Amino acid sequence: MAPPASSIIHALLASAVLMHIFGCTSVPGTTVGHSQAEQPAYISIVRQDSYVTNTTYPFECRITAIDGDPRLSNHLTPGHHVVRVTTTWSNFHEDETDLAFDALAGKKYSIFAIELKPGQDPTTVTIHRLSFGEEMGLMPLELIRVPLAYILSPYFFLKVGKALVLPPSARLFENCCFLWVEDMETGEVVCGMSPRNTSR
Repeated sequence: MAPPASSIIHALLASAVLMHIFGCTSVPGTTVGHSQAEQPAYISIVRQDSYVTNTTYPFECRITAIDGDPRLSNHLTPGHHVVRVTTTWSNFHEDETDLAFDALAGKKYSIFAIELKPGQDPTTVTIHRLSFGEEMGLMPLELIRVPLAYILSPYFFLKVGKALVLPPSARLFENCCFLWVEDMETGEVVCGMSPRNTSR
């Protein structure tokens, strides 16, 4: 004779209480949240339209390898990493820099690249990261800048063509360029050289 339905319900309730008491309340198909120590770090190149500076922006800056692996991901496991950055400076000289640092769990890191103007004192450099509202406020200027870029494009392509035929063998001038990794939350320089610190 099958047990009454009330007995089955009571047995299930008793099992649920025991599972709750002993911490065995996981349900198949659900995932348990990662602890802080297991969270990956995040790294990216800072967009040039996300900050303003009184220096010169490089032509291009990109991550080309992480720990020697060209298969890139913005997420880093906590621990020591070497991030290779390829930078094309304003005179179209291209070089590679290895930035080695210890990534902490859950941290976000930004890679900055700037150039001093000829004769500029590094201590006068200012870098201001734009808030979302400030980026929206600058949008009308972008509507002017983009058409202007097309108007000046013949000069731009002439400059590029010259660089391709006679590629520069060095940066624009000695000690003109800075490349570093920064903690996005605190602004601390964790690797590389910025105008406000020396190489680590």
